[in-house]
Amino acid sequence: MRTGHCYTHQSGALKVWGLTPQLPSSRKIVSCGLNVLQKMNMYIKFLMTSVLLGFMLTETLYSQDEQLHNVAHATIAQGTYSPIEELQIVCFNKFFNKDYLPKEFQKKYKLDDTTLYKKKMLVEIFHSDKAKKGLDSIELVGIKENDNKLVVEYNLVNSNAENDEMQLAPFLIVQVPKSKKEVKFIVNGVELGKTSGVYVD
Repeated sequence: MRTGHCYTHQSGALKVWGLTPQLPSSRKIVSCGLNVLQKMNMYIKFLMTSVLLGFMLTETLYSQDEQLHNVAHATIAQGTYSPIEELQIVCFNKFFNKDYLPKEFQKKYKLDDTTLYKKKMLVEIFHSDKAKKGLDSIELVGIKENDNKLVVEYNLVNSNAENDEMQLAPFLIVQVPKSKKEVKFIVNGVELGKTSGVYVD
């Protein structure tokens, strides 16, 4: 079937009417190409803006979660002769102290006083200088918290060079508001490993 041409006879002459397709002009092609590029550019800008906003939102939420606030605390006991070699623990009541600390120690620091645990808890840190580095004191850097965790930071220090020949065992007991947040201990700038079971009811 012929679809490309139409033949007609007029005045003895054969004329051919071509059905040649109309090709778009170069100006139209350029205009179309520019439109496509503009749309692609707008899409890329939109995509980059979305990614940037998502990143900023994530950073803001993470920053808010990580923001720590100081926790009010009071020192209950501190010294150089710990009855326990190495331990970090949080006590909600007197029973751990009653079961594991000498009676003289409990009496000296009034650790059997139930008012210590009224809406409060005790953070207890015990250390023994087995390596004989002259570490004779636990220096509390601070106690901070956010919605998820409680961070206790302290340093083991040599506060008195005169007793470096002695193997001392510093301890520190502080009182803080009661909570059951995740507890993290940071010692000399290094976070201790997982502290599961740190709470004692």
